[in-house]
This record gives sequence, structure tokens and C-alpha cells, in this order.
Amino acid sequence: MIAYHNTEVKELAIHFVGNKHNGDMLILSEQMVAIKEQRLRDLLTQYFIQSYKVPEYYSFTAHGANMNTNQIYTLCNTIFENQATLQQASIQMAKWLFDACEHPNIKSGDLLITYLNELIIDGEVCDAIGIIKSENTAPFLQLNHNDHIYNMQVIDGIDINKIDKGCIIFNTQKEDGYKICVIDKANKSQEAFYWTDTFLQVAIQNNAYHQTGTFMGIAKEYIATQFPQDFESSKTEQIDLLQRSLQYFKKNSDFDKEKFTEEVFHFPQVIDSFQKFDNQYRLQNDITIEDQFDISAPAVRKQNKFFKSVIKLDKNFHIYVHGGKELMEKGIDEQGRKFYKVFYYEET
Repeated sequence: MIAYHNTEVKELAIHFVGNKHNGDMLILSEQMVAIKEQRLRDLLTQYFIQSYKVPEYYSFTAHGANMNTNQIYTLCNTIFENQATLQQASIQMAKWLFDACEHPNIKSGDLLITYLNELIIDGEVCDAIGIIKSENTAPFLQLNHNDHIYNMQVIDGIDINKIDKGCIIFNTQKEDGYKICVIDKANKSQEAFYWTDTFLQVAIQNNAYHQTGTFMGIAKEYIATQFPQDFESSKTEQIDLLQRSLQYFKKNSDFDKEKFTEEVFHFPQVIDSFQKFDNQYRLQNDITIEDQFDISAPAVRKQNKFFKSVIKLDKNFHIYVHGGKELMEKGIDEQGRKFYKVFYYEET
């Protein structure tokens, strides 16, 4: 979570970035927009910041060791050194984004760039640069009245509660490519990654949050796919493994891969199966994770919803299992119907 109680959007650069492949133009504004009305200033500040809730950080990347080959990194350096350069730097950013639109499916939109002062991120106070590309408009109903007569009209505008593509570049960790938060509401098609890969050229920081979430995802994938292939197992046994792996991350503050595999998988043959899957998965997906790292509680909370412990029976019943597979029995009656028998001590 980013704290911004002392932050205000005072000036704003806005440009229209079209898609040249569809005949759309690049329209550059000649001056900054001065934000004079307090309510508008408050809403814009909220728009630029409020959507970044999860501490998953990125950094600028570059070809070779020279970070100055990254266009946006260089322009951010200029702005942080002299805030008065924001307008001219924003024009260069808009031109760079216009050139980055190399697919006809990329939407045109308005590019908004501002300077954010005195943000607090992870307890550190620092200035930042906010960049948003608004690709979609939303309809709003405006009511007007004269005496006792009302009329209504539809106005298309920006929904300040939704960001299509955006980022906040914090003026910290400059030597490592800055600390950056990114939003990219994109689909899975290749052209959708132009915001992070082509325009910003950023990569996820390999920190505790990233490592925790990534390893939990690998463990979940193994239990759901590879474990049933390698070992004859029931749904309750798979759920039990999911719960044991989740509980490991919930009750520990640091991760040790050897301890994790022993505590969750128990048996040498299962541990060996997981190790092979883990190694192959990392290789295929170009993933680097340490065997020991600090566990990120926010990452565990985010992954928690993906560790579903549900047995779906036809279209009639869902059984939610939170542990205790020894209290469940599975069988088939004389009519060939499958059943689960559940034992419990009290009903709450």
C-alpha cells in the first residue's frame, strides 16, 4: 500500500497517442494542465495512486550494463533532477510510446504524466513520477434540473477507479533501475505486452514477494498436475498436500526448500518427483528462485485464494476441506453411487 496523504497532483501533461497502423495520430499538448480546483486535484491524486495495492515491484532494464539506453529511465532521471523538465520529457515519452505501438490491435488513448511529491512506500518518503495510458472511456449519467424539471444526458469520460495501463516510478534505488509499480490490464496476446516490454522495458524485482508467490505457484501446479500422474491419489490427498504447503507459508517467516519438501511431501519418492518437476518448470519458464528466502505475507495472502480446497460432486454439492483428510472416507454403495463419509465432533 502506498501512503499519499501529503501528495497532490498540481500539474499534468496530457498527450493523445494513436496507433499509426490504424491511421491514428500523435497529438502533443504544448503546455501542462494546471490543476486549480481542489476537488479535481484530489480526484486526480486518487486516480494516479489508489490502484496500486500489492507490493510487487519492477525495475527498468537495459541492454548491456548501460541503464541509460532505456529511454524512460533516462527521461525519469531528467525529471527527478529538474521537475521543470516534465513537460518536455512527457513529449519524448509520448513519442516513444507512439513508436512502441507496433500492432494494429493496440488501442489508442490519452497519456497522462504527473509529478508526485512525498509518497511513502515501504516506510520511505520519496517523490515519484506517475504515468497512465487511458485506453477506454466509461459512460456517466449527468443530471440537470431547472426548478422542478429534470433532464439527463450521457457523458463519456475516464473512470478514476480503473487504470488500463499505468506505472509509478519512485525516486529510490536509482542505480538498480528504480523501484516501480506497474498496472497492465492486458490480455494474453503477444501485442498486449508492449506497455511493460517495449515502452517501459521493466522486469519484476526478484524480491521476497516475487519468490514467495512464484514458489507457491510451482507447488500448486505440481500438486494439481504432476502428482496425480506419478502417484495414485484421491482428491482429498491432493487437497491435503495443498493445505500443508499453504500452512507452511502461513506459519513460517522464512523459507527453506529442504524443510518445505520434507514437511509437505514426507516420502522420498514424492520429494524426488517434486524436485524433478520444480527443476524442469524453472528451466522451461526461465525462473530464478533461491532455496532460502524471506516469506512475504502479502504474497501468501494473494496466493491463498488460489489454493482452493473444494471437492465438486456433480452439480449438487461442493465440499470445502480445510484439513483432516483422515476424517473423510470415500466409497461406492451397492447401487454404484460414489459417496464421501465425513466424521466430525460438533456442528458450528
